[in-house]
Amino acid sequence: MVDLEVLDQLELSAAEFAVLTRVMRAVHPETNEAHVTLQEISHDVVMARPNVSRVMRDLRDRRVLYTEARGLHRVNPHIMFRGSNQDWDVATETAKEPIWRRA
Repeated sequence: MVDLEVLDQLELSAAEFAVLTRVMRAVHPETNEAHVTLQEISHDVVMARPNVSRVMRDLRDRRVLYTEARGLHRVNPHIMFRGSNQDWDVATETAKEPIWRRA
């Protein structure tokens, strides 16, 4: 489930949108974790790895993405969640308050 209204509010650049959607495609339906490396993202979105790293940092700063370990990411559940509505309710209650605005 993707909340298109929230996604629209993010005011993403083209690079941010490309990186975010690549991570979203990698999200596992049962764990809501995306196992994807910077190298894979760089290759798939045709962007230099340092630029992908910068974009990922910006998305983390805005709490759009969370990086839990090298190559392991989560999309803020206010934006995207795979699972039941009940599980989504729990995930959004425990997630940090989203920050969408640019600093």
